[in-house]
Amino acid sequence: MPMPGLDTTIYLGESAYLHGDGGDDVSWTPAGSLDDPSSLDPTATPPATTQYTITVLSVAGCLSSDSVTVHVVERPLVLFPNAFSPNGDGINDLYSIITRGDIANFVFRIYDRWGEVLFETSNITDGWDGKLNGKDLEMGTYVYSFQGVDSEGC
Repeated sequence: MPMPGLDTTIYLGESAYLHGDGGDDVSWTPAGSLDDPSSLDPTATPPATTQYTITVLSVAGCLSSDSVTVHVVERPLVLFPNAFSPNGDGINDLYSIITRGDIANFVFRIYDRWGEVLFETSNITDGWDGKLNGKDLEMGTYVYSFQGVDSEGC
């Protein structure tokens, strides 16, 4: 039996790992969003929710199939932590946004209480280290702003 696993959910632009079992001649359909539709373990990057079916022909000549659905959430997820500790211990030293999905363009800024920009980035992997011009800032309350659009311009 192919055993493709449980249905899964991803965000648009992410990939899901599919798994099959039990044969030499393997075929996954639809094949278009798979990296290798003849592999037992392909990677799926579907543009929308897709049901994949695996068909396996065993060495003994038995044909079996099963399916799994990859649900795609079309809008990205953006989360903002409520604190960080830039003390150099390697844990929560950067204040950065947490994202899933496809964010095409964005600007993330940190401000002090007078509205001065302390940090600005358009790189999704960058985070603020609690410094301005290389100097540690005092513990306090800071404000952030995030402006972004998804791959559809929303």
